[in-house]
Amino acid sequence: MLEPRLPVNSPEMNSGLNLEFIWISRRISELKTWRWNRIRFLATLIKPTEAGGNGLLPLKRPHTRMKGKVYRFAEFQLRPAENELRTGEACLRLQEKPLLLLTALLDRPQTLVTRDQLRERMWDSATFVDYEQGINVAVKKVRDALGDSAESPRIIRTVAKRGYVFLLPVEVVEPAPSAPDQARAAIAAPPAREVAVKAKIRAGFSRGWVLGAVTVVVLVALVALIRPVRNAAKITPIRAIAVLPLQNLSADPSQEYFADGMTDEVITDLAKIPDLRVISRTSTMRYKGAVKPLPDIARDLKVDAIVEGTIWQADERVRIHVQLIDARTDSHLWAESYERSRQDSLQLQDEVANAIAEQIHMKIGPATNTEAHAHKPDFEAYSAYLRGRYEWNKRTPESLKRSVEYFEDAIGRDPQYALAHEGLAEAYSVLSDYDVGRPGDSLSNARNEAMKALELDGGLGQAHATLAQVKEELDWDWLGAEAEFRQSIALSPSYATAHQWYGEYLQRVGRPDEGVAEMKQAKELDPGSPLMNAEMGGALYWARRYDDAIVQLKRAIEMEPSFAYGHSWLGFAYEQKGMRSEAIEEFQRAAALAAQSPGFVAALGHAYALAGRTPDGLRMLQKLSALSARSYVSPYDMALLYLGIGKRREALDWLEKGYAKRDPAMDMLKMEPALDALRDEPRFNDLIRRVGFPGR
Repeated sequence: MLEPRLPVNSPEMNSGLNLEFIWISRRISELKTWRWNRIRFLATLIKPTEAGGNGLLPLKRPHTRMKGKVYRFAEFQLRPAENELRTGEACLRLQEKPLLLLTALLDRPQTLVTRDQLRERMWDSATFVDYEQGINVAVKKVRDALGDSAESPRIIRTVAKRGYVFLLPVEVVEPAPSAPDQARAAIAAPPAREVAVKAKIRAGFSRGWVLGAVTVVVLVALVALIRPVRNAAKITPIRAIAVLPLQNLSADPSQEYFADGMTDEVITDLAKIPDLRVISRTSTMRYKGAVKPLPDIARDLKVDAIVEGTIWQADERVRIHVQLIDARTDSHLWAESYERSRQDSLQLQDEVANAIAEQIHMKIGPATNTEAHAHKPDFEAYSAYLRGRYEWNKRTPESLKRSVEYFEDAIGRDPQYALAHEGLAEAYSVLSDYDVGRPGDSLSNARNEAMKALELDGGLGQAHATLAQVKEELDWDWLGAEAEFRQSIALSPSYATAHQWYGEYLQRVGRPDEGVAEMKQAKELDPGSPLMNAEMGGALYWARRYDDAIVQLKRAIEMEPSFAYGHSWLGFAYEQKGMRSEAIEEFQRAAALAAQSPGFVAALGHAYALAGRTPDGLRMLQKLSALSARSYVSPYDMALLYLGIGKRREALDWLEKGYAKRDPAMDMLKMEPALDALRDEPRFNDLIRRVGFPGR
């Protein structure tokens, strides 16, 4: 009969395992003592040499100076062994610490060398000095010797609070041994008798060592068999990661778009990993050029690991150095440098993302269309695409117009470039939100570009999200929109915008609790984004949790006081609480920040009217009418203002116009609290039926 097994973590099992482990440790200690006693005994058999000593090599290697290497960069040549820094006919000599610092930088050119790495190179662990001051002094002396400056670096660039980058390419020459060196080696060779004696000793060592090694292996195997491995349980997997902006080391500031663009694309690739939370670029860009310690950044973003690096573009070459840091312990897990021709920049981006995924033991999801994924645009098309992304991320009316131009340029250079079509679709989908063009035209263009992108590569999660937006706001294809949102999130689980848009969809169709949950995911993926924080407040507003909405929206405004949407949402929440003067104050701020954009003017007029300030409400109505003569004004905005004034029939007339024009704001009819005054109107309920909302 088999005996029952004890649970692995039971006290009885742990007690027995600890006793066995102690026994094994003692046996290993005895083995070590026996081995060293044997070494000492054999050492006494050797006759002392003429130079004195016992003829054995010392157990600790003596300090040796750097030999042989010659570093060449720009007009300089450094010979560390001779401590000669030559430029032309001049020869300079450096002190020990500046020399060690310079060689450390020369060993890793065009790559970030951290201050910790310099400290380890320049001092041993037993030295107690002011390392920070020592490094600063050494850097200054090296710069003085090279004719460089911290203000306008040509050779050594400071990365604040992190370390230094040697900016120039370096050639390292390892000269062959000279005749005198070979002669010295021959003189230093031990006599034949000593070699023979040492050979016997080594043979004795080998037999003893083999026996000892076998014993150790057996003991370790016993430990593995007897005791479950616990270290693996202690290693916490990385479940959340942030990619900080790659630092542009190119001398040309106009190349900033390239560094930011490569950062965005690495984030996009990593966002495809199902079990990994990847922080969106809006949140990580807040730390561009920041001197905040990495553990603090990780705590802000609630991540386990940080990716940071540098990018250098010159002479048709691109070089990237990236490193992965475990933010929980502030320890380096991995670092690598990559260099490719500019033409292979897209391949370089994929290599970096896949290498990071491999280090955290995860895999980026495969492309749906492998042929499209293998398609590599030329550098000019790729550069135009990155410029388009750079402008898109600014999210201003003018930058969005420029993003459209860059994406169209990329497509003109390469019509099969799926990402360029997808970028153009995203740009078109938000143009009307920034009062650029008519919504119907922009959304139609967005649909065409999204479908073309998916025709080329069905695995583009962003394109599915854009198509979902069009199906919701223009087609009123509610079931089709939800299917596209779900597909987008399945392909790119960390794409915050997809979660945001899907959350808005759920609110519009009457599933507010699900909408709040989805918006919470969006905020977790982009915690530093004022938009996501304001949208979280908006979701709480739609769920009619007005007190919670006010708290969240105040938090969003603290993050970015000039964000108009945050003030507008807060105004609506105050309105529903009956706090009329507070609502007016917020709407006034929003309208001023948004340069009197029609939607904010309508909200302000509505608030004036509800507060009994009808003349002010009518003044806003006149302003909207004037704006409509030169730009698109949503019929929904006109209806909202008329409703505030108390003219329900005119409000319904404008909503009918919105239905006829398929105005995107019509998706708010079912659940918007500000429209509650119309819910007993048959015309209003008929409008809701015709728009075709799913559910009740």
